[in-house]
Amino acid sequence: MAVDGLKSGVLGKPIVIRPETLHGVKFTGGSRISLKANYVEVREFTFENNLVGYNIEVQDGFHHNRITQNYFVGCGNKSSPGGIVILASEGANHNRVDHNFLDQSQSKSLVLAASKLRKAWSRTTTEWITMFSGYACDD
Repeated sequence: MAVDGLKSGVLGKPIVIRPETLHGVKFTGGSRISLKANYVEVREFTFENNLVGYNIEVQDGFHHNRITQNYFVGCGNKSSPGGIVILASEGANHNRVDHNFLDQSQSKSLVLAASKLRKAWSRTTTEWITMFSGYACDD
């Protein structure tokens, strides 16, 4: 699902893309979400056995997007350098990934992609907020 041509939200009023019921939509197989807008929030989806190079991607140049409260179970592609969630950094800033559940990942979980590295790279390029791993620990 390419989310382009979508009007951007604004500060305090993001466009929220979510299922009607909590985790009521499951992406499988080769499903992807590619964001090409600003102030968009993608939340509460389930990605299961979705074996592609990325499940959610924020494209270059887009900002103030949030990926939150999604389940990624058995996702990723072992032969791809990509990750389950990819945030492009060329001209992008203030994108946020938080409170997602990742379990049985088949590839890298998060990737910050950059086609050019800048000498003075700002920490605000992308916000990395708490990611919860789906791996259980025995006490």
